[in-house]
Amino acid sequence: MRRAAHEGLSISASKHFFLSQEKEACLMVDSVLRENLDWESEIARSSLSMSGSWVYDMPTIKSRHDPHIKYSGDFLSRIFHTAFPGAHLVEFFPWMKYFPSWMAKWKRDAEYHFKKDDIYYRGMYQAVEKRLDAGDERVSFTSILQEDAKHTSITYPEKVWLAAIIL
Repeated sequence: MRRAAHEGLSISASKHFFLSQEKEACLMVDSVLRENLDWESEIARSSLSMSGSWVYDMPTIKSRHDPHIKYSGDFLSRIFHTAFPGAHLVEFFPWMKYFPSWMAKWKRDAEYHFKKDDIYYRGMYQAVEKRLDAGDERVSFTSILQEDAKHTSITYPEKVWLAAIIL
């Protein structure tokens, strides 16, 4: 996965994303200057819009209330809370990982959110695949990852989640 990530994030690949980064920076500065009281949500919109444009070649996110922003914020919040040391007893008692899902709420929650997140990020990845199949050769991290799949041995779910984590 390191090799696959390097192919999409190398210096030569990053040159393709300069225009979208410049556009997002201008939009962010303009919005912060106009609505300076809500600059934190504008920075969240701008950073997700920028990363979405180079990871999935998404169009610019214009509103701070876009559903992609809420979903990404919820995803990051879950990851941070789950990864926080001591968040779950299973960290102290590793034998608890063998509990069935009906018995362990943390396991049920993890399985539920993984299924939901997998559907969401798979859909984002498949949208890029459809564009590539239709002959739309716009450059994005996902398109580079898809084209470079012949040289790397990562599986389809690994490609989907590599793009999701970079987003």
